[in-house]
Amino acid sequence: MKLLKAVTNYVNYRRVLGEKYSASERHLKHFARIVGENANISDVQPKIVDKFLRGNGPLTATWFIKYRTLRDLYRYLISRGLAKKPPLPVDIPKYTPAFVPYIYTEKELRLLLDAS
Repeated sequence: MKLLKAVTNYVNYRRVLGEKYSASERHLKHFARIVGENANISDVQPKIVDKFLRGNGPLTATWFIKYRTLRDLYRYLISRGLAKKPPLPVDIPKYTPAFVPYIYTEKELRLLLDAS
């Protein structure tokens, strides 16, 4: 089966479940374009998947969004017998949140209020 047709079927399946699925649809269609418009599901190689996930810049939260989207697509394809094994990376980078808020203690709040 062609990858683009499989992506279209998967997106329609998610929409039937009641999801809007527009951002993930864009990611999947971009992935299908990178692999090739006429490529079969079996043509997808781990090297192409890595190129799609990494993009052009440094590792960002988008990497994890794209990874989860592809993971879910391949779960769908495997459950229907359209793919045998996902070409996803085995080693997943550790996600680090960009900002950890600092919560003041009561003592620090009192010192701030007393100083003002």
